[in-house]
Amino acid sequence: MKNIFYTFLSMLFAFSANAQLVNDGATIIVEDGATLFIEGGLENKLTGSITVEGTGVVEVQGDVDIATTSTVTMSNTAKLILSGAASSNVTSGGATFTNVELDKTAEDVNLLDEMRVSVDLNFVGDDNKIIIGDNNLVFEPEATITSADDNEYILADGDANTGVVSKELSADQVFTYHVGDASNYTPLEADITGSTGSVDVNVVAMKQPNVPGEATDFISRYWNVDQVGVTGYSADLTGTYVAGDLTGAAADVVGAHYGTDWTYTAGAAGTNTVSGTVAESGDFTGTNSFGRASLKVMLDGAYSGGTMSNTLNTLGLLPTTSPYGGGETVAAGFFDDNTDIVDWVSFETRNTSTPATVEGSGVGFVKTDGSVVALDGTSNPFLKNAATTGYVVIKHRNHLAVSTGGSITLDGSSLQDFTSTGYTAFGTNGLRNNGGTMTMWAGDVNNDNTILDASSPSDKTEVGNAVLGDSGNTGFFGSGPISTYTGLSNVYSIFDVNLDGSVLDASTPSDANLIGNSVLSHPANTGFFGSGPLATFTGLTSQTPN
Repeated sequence: MKNIFYTFLSMLFAFSANAQLVNDGATIIVEDGATLFIEGGLENKLTGSITVEGTGVVEVQGDVDIATTSTVTMSNTAKLILSGAASSNVTSGGATFTNVELDKTAEDVNLLDEMRVSVDLNFVGDDNKIIIGDNNLVFEPEATITSADDNEYILADGDANTGVVSKELSADQVFTYHVGDASNYTPLEADITGSTGSVDVNVVAMKQPNVPGEATDFISRYWNVDQVGVTGYSADLTGTYVAGDLTGAAADVVGAHYGTDWTYTAGAAGTNTVSGTVAESGDFTGTNSFGRASLKVMLDGAYSGGTMSNTLNTLGLLPTTSPYGGGETVAAGFFDDNTDIVDWVSFETRNTSTPATVEGSGVGFVKTDGSVVALDGTSNPFLKNAATTGYVVIKHRNHLAVSTGGSITLDGSSLQDFTSTGYTAFGTNGLRNNGGTMTMWAGDVNNDNTILDASSPSDKTEVGNAVLGDSGNTGFFGSGPISTYTGLSNVYSIFDVNLDGSVLDASTPSDANLIGNSVLSHPANTGFFGSGPLATFTGLTSQTPN
């Protein structure tokens, strides 16, 4: 092994007492095949120059501090080895290192400014990391990373405003960002399309803040993936997470990207991995897939004169937890800020080819003007585990469900206006024509997808039974006449067909009579409004693709 140094113009470089090498403006040349071993730190000050030729090596056990006014030049086969039994700090000062080897054991290297690597970063030691903090670690177009694993990697766990691992591009390429947080190695592989600019990555060990509240299956980890100056950018990404990141079922977690909005990649993820294709900067993670739908619908029970009543809301009766059993909630006071909400509704998406197959689901709200919104009160509703296309079925707790007439693109781009006489819903007479506005049929209080007036099991009878069986009723089951009790009041009840907070059997406005009106006004009924007896028509059936 030979160590060769040159000084010019009597400029001084010297080892200090603690084995520091301080180059205070001299020129140091490490020839091909030679090794400059520094037991302490290396400081290249002022206009100091260090040139490493051929396969020359500079090995430093302490800190590296390169002044921005100094010069470091390395051949493509030269190496900077960071070794030693203690952690060290690296200030690159704008220098580009060709090959960097991290040869520490159970100790780390901290970047104090941006570091550039043009050929290779090699993790040689055991249990060591490069901690970038708020600084960037830049890999030039031909640069690679070698020998990273679950305890040798780049600790890059900031947010979008802190340090990143940056890969510069000169052609399409596959590059693995060997990143993780302080405890976990969670690399991101990227198959990148682009021949200019860079793609920058770091990882955040928490649930992405914009994950829909309806998500039940997700990982508490996301990668910031930002393209800078890439023309025609796209990237196929595969992120690896740890078991502790997962909430819910891995089979329901797909690659999810949040840029200007959420996009999802269909198909089940691999073991502890999520994959997806992106075409813009943003955050990449794993959640349930979600479709979107733009919907407008009227509930016949609450409809009058072109709008719907919000009485349940004004009476403070709307629950903050979904009545459809999925556990979705909104915050206390939500309805005080969203006074135009009429009630909760739920959704299903059905498979495009086999529409009886349920794929996705969701809950939301319908407003007085018929618009349907997500749990934030404004957005198009989310459809959990939905595919990219499908039928959409809208359900209400005491109205018959309705469905789109065919499969639609589930991105919320096209309004499905069920209130219009020109809209073709699934089936025959799936909606009621209420004075020129199409409404959902009211009265399915026993949730059997039919509305029956006189036949058994009769929805109308169910309303009567609810009134008769209430503890406030003193007739039939008590000592007073039935007329002393008109019905339930201030309730959120499935038997409240007109959504006014009360359940009335015989009094006006009677919920039971609304059920009869639905049956009587159905076009298939030939009694009363037709030529045949009422007995020829027993009731209505939900028109959905079952």
